[in-house]
Amino acid sequence: MVEIEKTVGEEGKELVVHKKTPNHEAVLKELIDIVGEDYVMDDSASLFVYSGDMTENVPHMPEFVVAPITVEEVQKIVLLANREKIPIIPFVSGSNLGGLTIPLEGGITVDLKRMNKILEVNEVDQYAIIEAGVTFANIKNYLDKNHPDLVYTYTYATPAAGVVPNALLEGLATLSTKYGTTDCFINGLEAVLPTGEIVRVGSGAVSKYWFGRNPLPDLVGLFTSWQGMTGIVTKMAIQLDPKPAYSGIKMIMTDEIHEAFQLMLNLGRAQICDNLIMFNWGLAFAVIQMPRETVGSEKMEGAPSISLEMDISAINTLKEFEAKVEVIEKLAEKYGFGVWDYQEVGDDITKVLDVPMTFAGLFTHGPGGLTWVGAYGPCSQYETAWNVANEVFSRYPRFTPWVYAKTFKHGHFGAMRTLVGFDRSNAEEVRETREIMKEMAEELNNIGFIPYKAPVWATEMLLERGDPNFGLFLKKIKKALDPNRIMNPGRWGL
Repeated sequence: MVEIEKTVGEEGKELVVHKKTPNHEAVLKELIDIVGEDYVMDDSASLFVYSGDMTENVPHMPEFVVAPITVEEVQKIVLLANREKIPIIPFVSGSNLGGLTIPLEGGITVDLKRMNKILEVNEVDQYAIIEAGVTFANIKNYLDKNHPDLVYTYTYATPAAGVVPNALLEGLATLSTKYGTTDCFINGLEAVLPTGEIVRVGSGAVSKYWFGRNPLPDLVGLFTSWQGMTGIVTKMAIQLDPKPAYSGIKMIMTDEIHEAFQLMLNLGRAQICDNLIMFNWGLAFAVIQMPRETVGSEKMEGAPSISLEMDISAINTLKEFEAKVEVIEKLAEKYGFGVWDYQEVGDDITKVLDVPMTFAGLFTHGPGGLTWVGAYGPCSQYETAWNVANEVFSRYPRFTPWVYAKTFKHGHFGAMRTLVGFDRSNAEEVRETREIMKEMAEELNNIGFIPYKAPVWATEMLLERGDPNFGLFLKKIKKALDPNRIMNPGRWGL
């Protein structure tokens, strides 16, 4: 473990600085030899940018930042780090909300943004091979221009978010109700292991076609949700879908929370929606960029408590699409709900739902601070989790409650996400943010929900509460793949 040189600032505004490696200058020269002088940084101003993110997690300064452009350069960097026993942290945009690219023990942050090529699109087999730095804006623009009959699934993040890290971290997206989390879209990948070997897993390991992960041993799981601890993924084959001929978004807005959740469960089982998402009044106002001072912990008069968004599509005919709309309307009628087309709700909502989504309002409410507890769990506990989340928010009146739920794989499981916008320059607000996030994670876990993209404090909670052999198994795998413990050390207590 790299020693801490000093911690700067008061609690809530800390910055951890680690001791430099004894042969700092020699390592710097070797990194420059690998990627060129323009793509290596070790000055404090540049390093500070990579020390933290928009969350409440404590920033740590890296020792170097390096930006390779080929898998061979990545391999050389990893071999150098392994030889010198220097921590190494993969980085694309740093926009995740778990503090996952914060260099907990200093070391080398490997910024993969220059590796942004879309290498192949196979229209017949419906997949693309992309490099690690490709963003959601990149893939959408490329497909719209060159392969307009194909689409990818788009996340609820900035257009600059990385496609590869989102899939590796099992994120959620616009086709999650139909398929599941975004790791389901991984057909295979190429990675540099912590000891420097370049490996491929999935069909591309034994075939020239990257069509899927079957019928081989599924080694993709050695990289998903490991938070960069098992290697640096340099390429990925992602599943694409045919662009539907007809698509639309229907909305229900109501104060009847119990009935809305019953409808959501039935819609999942009906297997007609690409995307099902329930969001509360606070989040609705935030995403349409209402000023922070306008929205407090109390719901504004006349605002619906919750909104249910239902995305539907049809590949072939208008009748197919209309039949899905009819099912939605009949199910909604059963619970006394009317159904709106999202374009009838207002221009503000229409702009927000364009993909990739920007959600700029979430970032302006801070100012600058945004964090969450996102958790996956059983749909049978949806309503309970919703009530638990709002109960926790009620104990922290400083924060507007931002809550939404989402259905995966037609109701086999789902997500509950609670977000907090806060002032990163206010130490007291940062401390309180840390308190509410920990309390939220504990309370949701009490009813069976598991935090995803989990920061260190959340993984510590899971390991403490979970099967002890699960933690031991993680340690065995980490030790086997990364004997010198260089890959993003400190995650999952490893």
